[in-house]
Amino acid sequence: MSGDKPTTFETAVAAHKAGRIDEASEAYRRILGSDPDNADARHMLGIAFLQTGKPQEAEAEFRRAIEIDAEDARYHVNLGVALTHAGRADEAVEAFEQAVRIDPANDDALFNLGTLHLTLGRHGKAVKALAQIVSRSPDNENACANLGTALIKLNRNEEAVTCLRAGLSRSPDSVRLRINLASALEMANDLDGAEATVLEALQKEPTPAVRLVLARILRRRERFETAKGELEKVLSASRDAYERTEACFEMGLVLDRLDAPADAFAAFAEGNALRATAPDMARWKGERFLSHVQALTDWVSRENIEVAASGSPPEDRPSPVFFVGFPRSGTTLMEQALAAHPGLATTGEVSPLAPVLLRAQELLAAEGGYPDGLDALQIRHIDRLKTLFWTEAEKTVGGLKGRRLVDKLPLNIVDLALVNVLFPDARIVVALRDPRDCCLSCFMQRFAPNDAMVNFLDLEGTGRTYAAVMGLWLRYRDALTTPWHEYRYEDLVGDFDGTVRGVLDFIGVGWDDAVSTYRERTAGRTIATPSYRDVGAEIFDRAAGRWKRYEAQLSPIEADLAPLVEAFGYGK
Repeated sequence: MSGDKPTTFETAVAAHKAGRIDEASEAYRRILGSDPDNADARHMLGIAFLQTGKPQEAEAEFRRAIEIDAEDARYHVNLGVALTHAGRADEAVEAFEQAVRIDPANDDALFNLGTLHLTLGRHGKAVKALAQIVSRSPDNENACANLGTALIKLNRNEEAVTCLRAGLSRSPDSVRLRINLASALEMANDLDGAEATVLEALQKEPTPAVRLVLARILRRRERFETAKGELEKVLSASRDAYERTEACFEMGLVLDRLDAPADAFAAFAEGNALRATAPDMARWKGERFLSHVQALTDWVSRENIEVAASGSPPEDRPSPVFFVGFPRSGTTLMEQALAAHPGLATTGEVSPLAPVLLRAQELLAAEGGYPDGLDALQIRHIDRLKTLFWTEAEKTVGGLKGRRLVDKLPLNIVDLALVNVLFPDARIVVALRDPRDCCLSCFMQRFAPNDAMVNFLDLEGTGRTYAAVMGLWLRYRDALTTPWHEYRYEDLVGDFDGTVRGVLDFIGVGWDDAVSTYRERTAGRTIATPSYRDVGAEIFDRAAGRWKRYEAQLSPIEADLAPLVEAFGYGK
């Protein structure tokens, strides 16, 4: 062995810290050759593998280290990092959680856990992990920035602003904290504060990330040419896939307002194509959602629903209202009007039906599955499912005394069979919008991914999904025993009070003047849908009939939509 080679663990680590990774790796292997149960050497060799882009080899070394000493939290943390790099997010979460169980004060474990939850869209869990770090280590800039982002995603905007301002008081030069604060202020419709904050960040560090936030604020202030210029700088300078995706969608919105539909559509198409390649998209399967829709389409009939609903016991409280439709049908505007009514409580798209559906599917797994086994639900099962529904509802909206629940989630339209079985006295409100405008708007949106929403990443998938979902609604029209009421988005923006009054009368609560002042309730707070920038503004009809400017681009899905255009009265 030559004298200049590290011969001890300490000298190997010193070489590693000095950036001589190959030399350090060779030294770790020599140590392991004579001492294969040296957990620290295996751990450091695993880190070297990570640093050289070999996550599988790193995972193997970390697992060997854990076999030798399972109580060292560091080994579990770095195993989680390796699994994250390998795209095995759920296993990575387990590794980080194990590290926290061993050492609850391990900030590396908590940060990685919280950040991974944030990436996966598990925002509540992200807040729980990251808040522990910030409470102990308020100077941790990265934890504070990610906590602010998670709070924004949960629509806890006031808390996000407080968190990020506190972080800036400790790290006044942080560009990242300023970017997140500007985003939080923009989400709260404080455009003056948002612009001032992002301009401070731009002076410090004119990065694509800063320019992207600035462009979004400029677009909202209707300074479209200036916003376009900022986005062109982002797209010319950034190679980051996320930044480029966001810039493409923003550019599409700007070009739409500049009356350049062909260029706008091309920008949205590029943004969707980039999104489709993101690592977090691999777990979602659009065909799985469409298969679910098809199974219900095949099952739904008046006879099947009557049989399945015949054993449902009556409610001992006011039955819920289920507010549904296809995404981007204008449901957010109507919901904010309903939320202003003192006799109603709306869920803001946190649907208590979602966990009930999962439980029903579990119960029916041995009874022909869902929906085929719906008629096998026994009264005790129905009672349990209804109890779960109300428990989840009160977690979301609080006590319901004197208020009727409005469960608003557009794609609950698919599972109205379950609604009818559990709540035959419920009321169903269905939002309609011109199918062409609906599909165009879905294609132009950056939805949080799930099995349904990934179908909107290409135009043909969007048209196919609309045809499947709203074709199922046409079957429900004739099959449901539960009362239902349709309204049209175009009527809502044309005759707001009259359309809302019709919905309120159907629900059975009657008009209240508070409904007319709903915009005051939305000002300064975050709305949990892509419509948040519009619902607090004066009502406009710019989005009605937008499809006409994109008629050429929409031609590939014209045949899919034609029957629905006719069925819903938009063909005239």
